[in-house]
Amino acid sequence: MTQRKLNIDGLQKIVSRVSLGDVLYQGWKFRLMEKGDGFLVQLVYMEVDTDAPADVSSVPVEQAARKWYVSPYSTTTEVVRTLHKAVMASLEHRLGEHFTYQGAKVYSPHLPIDALEGVVNYIELDGRVPKEAR
Repeated sequence: MTQRKLNIDGLQKIVSRVSLGDVLYQGWKFRLMEKGDGFLVQLVYMEVDTDAPADVSSVPVEQAARKWYVSPYSTTTEVVRTLHKAVMASLEHRLGEHFTYQGAKVYSPHLPIDALEGVVNYIELDGRVPKEAR
């Protein structure tokens, strides 16, 4: 049996069956884009920019999560699981933007990888293994 190739209209039909409500995201939608032989899906929603200075604005602006590739040979289940994964990754990202320890965003998803790499080279790792045993 030959699998039918997914087109943008078919992808839109699958996406239109997904609901998040407005509890998780306000004004959310999935943006669909054609990319090479397949598609990209991107969750977009309205939220205050957590990195903007507090005195600049508290007005929600469009936020765009990362893009996820969907093969034209994806099944409906694969597409829905990709959409779910996109939402989960975005929620983890948002949590990192809001979670603080002693007032610092210690899990900020916007920390540059070079800065993180520099930190691990100059600190003692936290753990239960005595330093002498490492």
